Amino acid sequence: MTVPNRQVRRTRARVLEAAHRLLADEGPDAVTHLRVAEAADVARATVYRHWPDRIDLLVDLLESGASPPVFEPPPGDDARARILAALGRASNNFDGELGRSLRLLLARADWDERFAHAKAAITGAGRAVLVGLLEEGRRSGDLVFEETPEVLVDRLLGPIVVRSLLFDDPVDEPYLESLVDAILGT
Repeated sequence: MTVPNRQVRRTRARVLEAAHRLLADEGPDAVTHLRVAEAADVARATVYRHWPDRIDLLVDLLESGASPPVFEPPPGDDARARILAALGRASNNFDGELGRSLRLLLARADWDERFAHAKAAITGAGRAVLVGLLEEGRRSGDLVFEETPEVLVDRLLGPIVVRSLLFDDPVDEPYLESLVDAILGT
């Protein structure tokens, strides 16, 4: 394999930096070929040449250490409200173009190590946020539960993933409220 020349490496680095800023500022939906090209001040064809599929760009972005704000809840509020916000944000990521990209990432993760790494980065970050919120809720006295936070996260995310990915049913706020109340007893 040949090592790309210095200009190619600089261009790729500039594109990934721009993609990282978009991801951090606006979330995964903003990381499109067009938006990244504009932010990096390169031709869209340049982005397509290096990353023919959007999912390839997202995988490279995750491998470079970017962490998607997939589950990040707003500050403040009580534990239930923060958990609802995090789950709402996560479920929104299964919709539209990003949802199609996530489904592709999940499918390719079984046989492609790069995609498996990206999947682990996304799921690990999301799980850590939700576990942290549950532990905060327990410490503050907002939540009382006997199961481990990891098991509760599985019980909260499982229905959302099934509903979104398998049944293509919407995950709206009343559904999330019902799910959280049933599982956490809030």
